Amino acid sequence: MTTPPEHHDDLLERYLDELLDDDQRARFEQRLAQEPELRRAVEQQQQINAAIKRLHAAPDHAPTLEQIQPASPAAPPRRRAAPWVKLAVAAALLLVISATFVVYEAREMIWPPPPFSPPPTPTFQQIYADTLQEFEPDWVCENEAQFADSFDNRAGYPLAMLETTDAFTPLGISRRRTPLSPMTLLLLGRADGREIIVFATRLRYDKPTTLPPDSALHLFRKAIDDAVFYELSPLDAPRVLPLLRRTTLTPDQYDGQGW
Repeated sequence: MTTPPEHHDDLLERYLDELLDDDQRARFEQRLAQEPELRRAVEQQQQINAAIKRLHAAPDHAPTLEQIQPASPAAPPRRRAAPWVKLAVAAALLLVISATFVVYEAREMIWPPPPFSPPPTPTFQQIYADTLQEFEPDWVCENEAQFADSFDNRAGYPLAMLETTDAFTPLGISRRRTPLSPMTLLLLGRADGREIIVFATRLRYDKPTTLPPDSALHLFRKAIDDAVFYELSPLDAPRVLPLLRRTTLTPDQYDGQGW
């Protein structure tokens, strides 16, 4: 025999309100185990009840009813609102959330955020002036494998490690955003007591580069295979570019050793 819909809702509500006696509760839970549709209805109603309870929950600091009024005799339990009322409340909440989202999207279309613009690329003179304040490298290579791999990674050319001589003293390497590429490898060193910077990058990133006529610096260029090197110096002739040569190490000997 099929249970009438109104009796079905009444049993469901009384079950959730814990108003069924032991026999009625046992028969109802037996139906829950046998009727998936009834089980889904109970779970849905429990979710609606929990949502409404959260919506109307008093703030933590608000006094409770027992704190405001003295205890009174227990009143008979009130009948829970019909399921369609709770569904209507849930639908209203969903409508408010949807409307808020639509307003936000409309605002983004009317007043879009300003486009992202990367910071301006510093000039060679600015890089030299900034580096000159400390002139300390980010990394010092301990052997030729580290040196060769570092330049092979950034410039595509495995340089032989430059040794300290009377003409040039290498200090180490750094990485900076330059007019050549977003992450150019820099070799710092000194010659004749003056600071020198050598920029190394892949040849495909090379751009025609000159300094202003009134600059106290000089810029020298040298392309080797797929790499290009620029020497920035206050000296009137390059000191480092003539020393550049390929390492005699094989890729198996230096690969993965660099910075």
